Amino acid sequence: MNHSGPTPTTQLRRRGCTRTARDPPRGQLERAYARPDETAEETLTHRRSDVELLVHLVWATRGRTRTIAAPVERALAGIFERVARSLGAEVLAAGAAEDHVHLLMRHGATRTLAELVQRLKGVSSHDIAHTAGGAELSWQDGYYARSVSPETASDLFAYIRDQRAHHAASAELETWERIDG
Repeated sequence: MNHSGPTPTTQLRRRGCTRTARDPPRGQLERAYARPDETAEETLTHRRSDVELLVHLVWATRGRTRTIAAPVERALAGIFERVARSLGAEVLAAGAAEDHVHLLMRHGATRTLAELVQRLKGVSSHDIAHTAGGAELSWQDGYYARSVSPETASDLFAYIRDQRAHHAASAELETWERIDG
């Protein structure tokens, strides 16, 4: 589609304004966001967000079928890391039992959590089907997600990494593993 004429941003710059058409009116911005110790101009320059969220994610295979063998788990870890990186997130720990996965992730502000999980589940299911000898992997519709404090992340890190051993020693499901799919 070909747009003719100057954009709203260009029109404002021609008039000597440095603000864009997307910026809220000055008075509205000053009332809503200015701290008492900063000027309105300083408030306008704070355009980036400093966001770091740690999140524990869990989801199961559809019908809790036991389709995640150790080689599939290794392949999934690589897929999850690649997808997360492409979306501005980072996998800190990944682990799986035969019928579900756990991830500890650092999540930024560029994508919603739902968008991140959708891509992780979709790409992993597709890639496993096309690279792991045609293994079929289908995920449940829902997922479990909880924020994690940095102080408790190290304990969770170990728990996630040792999923196979944890489930070999205990058949009881944790709260977050009781997700129906």
